Amino acid sequence: MDTKVLIVNRENRLFEFIKGSLDGEKALVRRARTTHQAQTLIGKEDFDLIIVDADGDREYLRSLFRMLKSPTSNSPEVVVLTGSEKPSIDGIPRDGVVVSAKTSISPDFIKGMLARVRQIRKNLQARQCRVYYFSDVVVDTVTRCVYKGGREVYLRAKEYKLLLHLLRNPGKVFTREDLKAQVWGEACPSDVKTVDVTLSSLRKKVEGKDERDKHLVTVRNEGYTFRY
Repeated sequence: MDTKVLIVNRENRLFEFIKGSLDGEKALVRRARTTHQAQTLIGKEDFDLIIVDADGDREYLRSLFRMLKSPTSNSPEVVVLTGSEKPSIDGIPRDGVVVSAKTSISPDFIKGMLARVRQIRKNLQARQCRVYYFSDVVVDTVTRCVYKGGREVYLRAKEYKLLLHLLRNPGKVFTREDLKAQVWGEACPSDVKTVDVTLSSLRKKVEGKDERDKHLVTVRNEGYTFRY
């Protein structure tokens, strides 16, 4: 499966450089010359990685980021390029965003970007999976049934949705606010502790006492992730 990449920029040289770097990575690259065009494309297609040249209208950038962080967005990874040595974008949400100065578009930057594209592709393959296995747990997304040690485990609707969301994005760290928006959506609770309570209940149902059976991982001061 191809990784869908959207590059938002006006400068042809920068676009061709990044696009050329992605050759051979099974990446389907689209371009938007303005953030307005980007919003139109994002409204029609689901992108996995969005690279934004921040040297544009800041108000359009803010509206673009608000759109990307809405519950209806497929939560693509975002890389923001600025012309500053110490990039800072006031008023733009930073969660899940990698900010990089244009001057740092070096071989190391390209290497990191390609690694990110490969990880996204792995995550996409995971999302296509119908049955997930970890430790002695089986999650069947067709029947929406979960089994542990061969016995069916009853999960509440939000517990199941939370588990599936983490399973489909292994290794990716989500803040509590991310999980509130992406699992609860418009009905998200005002108290972030709801996420902690739901995850705690989920752990009791699908994890074992052995350390190797701990897959729902707390990342200190950041949030939660799933690790095989």
